[in-house]
Amino acid sequence: MPDGAWLYILKCADGSYYTGTARTTLEQNIVLRFVRRAHLASLHAALEAADLAKPGARSVSDVTSCPGAFSCRLAVTQSRGMAAELTRAFEARPEVAARAPSLSIKISGCPNGCGQHYVAGIGLQGSVRKVQGRAVPQYHLYLGGAFGAGQASFGRLAAKVPARNVPEAVQRLIELYDREKRPGEPPEEFLARAKIGSLLSDLEALDQPRPEDFIDLGEDKAFEVKLSEGECAA
Repeated sequence: MPDGAWLYILKCADGSYYTGTARTTLEQNIVLRFVRRAHLASLHAALEAADLAKPGARSVSDVTSCPGAFSCRLAVTQSRGMAAELTRAFEARPEVAARAPSLSIKISGCPNGCGQHYVAGIGLQGSVRKVQGRAVPQYHLYLGGAFGAGQASFGRLAAKVPARNVPEAVQRLIELYDREKRPGEPPEEFLARAKIGSLLSDLEALDQPRPEDFIDLGEDKAFEVKLSEGECAA
């Protein structure tokens, strides 16, 4: 069997079983192949019963991230926590997601880019800054990256934003796209050319940090950087 593929067997509501091939994708989704149209409804019911039928695949709320500091010894930030926070933000404000439904957002916990942040419309790279002698998790925001059809373009570094301010930064960038895009212009193309000026300046600054600014998303204790030799801690 080819790499990235495996057989799946699902029991459906009518008692029947479907067997086929599943593949993983670069966006961290799963594709079930060769499903007959007549079987789609019962297959969906089986996936829903297994909590595997969440909507939004390949949409702005389908955020890609590496495991981050959860298991990687090189990662600085908890990128999975950031991905979960952004997804919650889009679910809480669907009108924001609707302004750029195809926008790609990808997150890496370090410059290695395992989350593919360099080739995302909005790419987030985990980093750290010192404020009042303490470590604060932050993200480098890369804008305008894209890939497809045998080619890729890297995003440009546009800002360095503390982790807790990233959801607001993403919302502002989407609103800027909604206001100033050309007719039919994809968000990645707009963000590649857009001049954001001082749009995120107040979010980058951290002159008066809050207690939560020193805690990474997905964590409940003070942020600290722990780096070791090698990558995977598994």
